[in-house]
Amino acid sequence: MFRFILATIFLACFILGSGFIALPIVISVSGFWPGIIATLFIWLFSIATGFLYLEAVLSCPKGANMMTISRNLLGPLGNWIGSTLFIYSHFGFLITYYLLAIPLLSEMLQPLLGFSIPPFMGALILSLIVGGSIFLGASFTFVFNFFVFIVLMIMVYFTVTLGSEMVSTVILNHRYWLYLFFSLPFIYNAFFYQTLVPTIAQYLNYDRKKIKAVIIFGVTLALVVILLWLWVTVGSPIGTSIVNIFQVEKSIVDAYLDLQRLPKIGKIMHLFIFFGIFHF
Repeated sequence: MFRFILATIFLACFILGSGFIALPIVISVSGFWPGIIATLFIWLFSIATGFLYLEAVLSCPKGANMMTISRNLLGPLGNWIGSTLFIYSHFGFLITYYLLAIPLLSEMLQPLLGFSIPPFMGALILSLIVGGSIFLGASFTFVFNFFVFIVLMIMVYFTVTLGSEMVSTVILNHRYWLYLFFSLPFIYNAFFYQTLVPTIAQYLNYDRKKIKAVIIFGVTLALVVILLWLWVTVGSPIGTSIVNIFQVEKSIVDAYLDLQRLPKIGKIMHLFIFFGIFHF
């Protein structure tokens, strides 16, 4: 049971990474309710694709990863295409992770150190942390994410509690359905977790029922947090502020760093975003 809980939290934490940060920007354009409908659609779609990945994993020998699965099921050409796309997608994920995490890490450590961390130093610190977690193995990573998730839930509570005062019915009812389709790729990216299925399957000893339950509960848990996050940001002047700052600064990180100036909720949102990104 403990492994089931850790695997569920690990999956939810992975979804609550860098992808969810951009959602208020793209959904603020179409409006809260169109964004919610699109998010619910992608939620169901991501569970379905997770089940497909699981069937592919279980059809291959134990210990198979995404590359060996591609080779076994799609042949040499499929293996080449699948491996290339796998490396490309994770290379892009690492770039996004570093671009978002380094400025936030520097912002967090500046009051303690008294100076800003140079980008190369931030990249080195993150590389040592991430590389160390990989070296220590899945068991350490799953337990570490459990504690990150507890902190993240505390930040969610304070974000929703303080942010609910700013939520406006008028802003919630803002709708531009045409822009809904432009938000779908960003929402799908936020719910990307499928490459974790081989790791979770191995961690749970390839128990089909447990793995399916982890996928359902993990994705749904992340959905609840994302919906609360969208309700507070898109449903309040915060969403408009994010879009305006983003248009001027041309950077998602700058937009969220500027939100620290908001009374009461600014620092809490900064911590929420930081712990949302800072997981492995």
